[in-house]
Amino acid sequence: MSVTIVPIPTAATSVHLSFFRVLRSEQIKFFTLRSTWWTLGAMTLACIGVGTLMPLFLASGKSLDASQTGELKGVIIANLIAMATTQLGLLFMVALAVLVITNEYSSGMIRSTLVAVPRRLPVLATKTVLISLVSFLVTMVIVVISAFLTLAVLNSDGLDANFNDPAAWRMLLSAPLFVTGLALIGLGIGFMVRSTAAGITAAFALIYVVPIVLQLFTALGGSELLLALLPSEAGAQLSAINPAGLGGYWGSLAILFGWAAASLIGGGFLLKKRDA
Repeated sequence: MSVTIVPIPTAATSVHLSFFRVLRSEQIKFFTLRSTWWTLGAMTLACIGVGTLMPLFLASGKSLDASQTGELKGVIIANLIAMATTQLGLLFMVALAVLVITNEYSSGMIRSTLVAVPRRLPVLATKTVLISLVSFLVTMVIVVISAFLTLAVLNSDGLDANFNDPAAWRMLLSAPLFVTGLALIGLGIGFMVRSTAAGITAAFALIYVVPIVLQLFTALGGSELLLALLPSEAGAQLSAINPAGLGGYWGSLAILFGWAAASLIGGGFLLKKRDA
């Protein structure tokens, strides 16, 4: 009597684990968390509120008046909206980017994730795509709403501002790039440190503390090169009226996303080398 042994299909043999399947699973994990919606909602309300109020306060203080052209007023308004959106938005998005991975380590879910995706790097890649899309799109929506809401209110009072100057659109469209670049740095740091508290502390130290230290160093006669190479300083130049960073606008953009790439490469290296 012969016995036929039928192999039991495994996840690796029965299901093709494509990049888009991993991305879909990461999307489900991300959007089913209540904290994700609370964070994005708070970010949207805070950025639109402050981004709209700053130009209104400026107009009430007569810093915007009829003697200025509509294009110049639009440039000033765009600069204020971009500043408000980036400075507030990065607080929420960097923290959310860190939490995307550190929450999995704190809850132990990372073990299930790595069992399902044994090659590991697709986990990093899909989280990178997800955070990039969410950061860019949410910030873009905030900027557009703030910009046209501000124009509608100010022009109803006869200010006659517009965004016909290309510099205005360059600043508005650069705000999502700035927030996205810093969010990716936060994600990479989260993969490296695997702790929520340590990840958020390290990310905000890089964004806020290190520039202060280097500004003191520069004030004492040190080189300004190190300060210009920081991601926060490079990103701020993207939404400046006259970008004066290292290499101008495109140099600043390269520095910002160079930091993001280095952070993600470091996180990917440690993800492959360390146990869950």
